[in-house]
Amino acid sequence: MTRREGEVERQIMAAIERLRSGTPQYVTEVHLTDRNVIAEARTSKATFYRCAKGVAEWRKVKEAAVCEALGRLESLAAQGQEPTEASLLAIARVDRGALRTMPEELQRRWQLLQRPRTGPQATSKDELIASLVAKLYATSLAVRKRDEIIAQQAAQIAELGGKITPLRPV
Repeated sequence: MTRREGEVERQIMAAIERLRSGTPQYVTEVHLTDRNVIAEARTSKATFYRCAKGVAEWRKVKEAAVCEALGRLESLAAQGQEPTEASLLAIARVDRGALRTMPEELQRRWQLLQRPRTGPQATSKDELIASLVAKLYATSLAVRKRDEIIAQQAAQIAELGGKITPLRPV
């Protein structure tokens, strides 16, 4: 990786983090769209898409946002409120295009959430299983992200000549 590529990657990761936290520096809206992350990172569209690590991280951020929004909509649906696509987009802060490119599990979870319910017994075993699978998927995304961050930080410490001392004997 050249110095320029590393700098671009850092810009993209920082832009992703600012958009995720809702505190962008260069754009006026905090929606999780490709256009916003490109503008926030101050790169071109081509440069953004050439940064495979940045694009992969961006996809994970959008998936996690949609998964979290689906969880909130499921709890609202349990209270009797009807979930709409507009409410999903508003809570997740993504655009319609991002919804179409989500993994199959999340799309299935959204379709199940949109089905009309006739009472407390309307949730079938299959729907419950699909919901649990989607929650497990979201949890595994969070764990994978945590492990990636730990590995990156350990690599940076090793690169700087530092040593990590475990809190517990291994």
